[in-house]
Amino acid sequence: MSINSINPNDPIYKASASGTSAQNSAADSITQTSALASEDSLQSAQLSDDGSFDLNSMENMNAMEQHRQIMKQLQEELNSIRQQKQSLISQMAFVEDADERQSISSELKDLNKQADSVYMDIVKELQNYNNTLTELISGTVKQKVEESSVIQGIQSSSISPSALQTTLDGYNAQAGQKIAQSAHTVDGTTGWCLKGVNDSLQRIYGKRLSYNSAYQAIPELQSGQGMGEHFREVSVSRDELSSLPAGAIVVWEASPGHEHGHISIALGDGRESSDHITSQMTSRDANFHVFIPVS
Repeated sequence: MSINSINPNDPIYKASASGTSAQNSAADSITQTSALASEDSLQSAQLSDDGSFDLNSMENMNAMEQHRQIMKQLQEELNSIRQQKQSLISQMAFVEDADERQSISSELKDLNKQADSVYMDIVKELQNYNNTLTELISGTVKQKVEESSVIQGIQSSSISPSALQTTLDGYNAQAGQKIAQSAHTVDGTTGWCLKGVNDSLQRIYGKRLSYNSAYQAIPELQSGQGMGEHFREVSVSRDELSSLPAGAIVVWEASPGHEHGHISIALGDGRESSDHITSQMTSRDANFHVFIPVS
């Protein structure tokens, strides 16, 4: 990450940034491929003719509880690692001695490796949990994805929005919160991302980005004129997009199959708002630009 005064060759930065790709991949793997069955749905589902499935039997309850306890322990371990990393990142701003910075860099690298390992353990245990439920079902039942606290914890990246915003020179937290609050009001449509962002911005600034395609807003946001007077472009790595603080605007350039590009407002919790609210886009095969509110 090269954000104004941040040196991309700084070993502290490299340590804090490394490892996040594996973590994001783990989260993507869960949300895209895991089919955790909801116990509420299972209890109301039709059973097979022989009635052999009973989620409430002592044996089955013990099997599910064992998985839940393992996931709880892994989540606690992950939270502990995250707290240690954030503490070290906070120290970074006050350390000038090269040897001490190198020591912190080494500690961060070790913590990143530990976090990667725990992430993969959580993925495996979630899969085991799903497999156990599937094995308990003797007939075909309706399944749905369970938005558990474990998944939500994984989707929180290794560096928090509050930690990232301290490195964003000029970020106006008050303006960012106002923009994000406005961006919670959406139409719930798809395909009208620029309109959704414009509706959110107009409620704050009384003006819009008047273009036909999302990517066309990039020059104005870069210019310091019009809407651009309220924003500043910063360089952020793809892995850090989910950690953007509230009110940051992300604009994706046009690409094959996406001729209009894409624009959204970060809500500060790993989600984005355009004309609807969803997880922050990170994987499109296109260049992107990030603009933080400064006024």
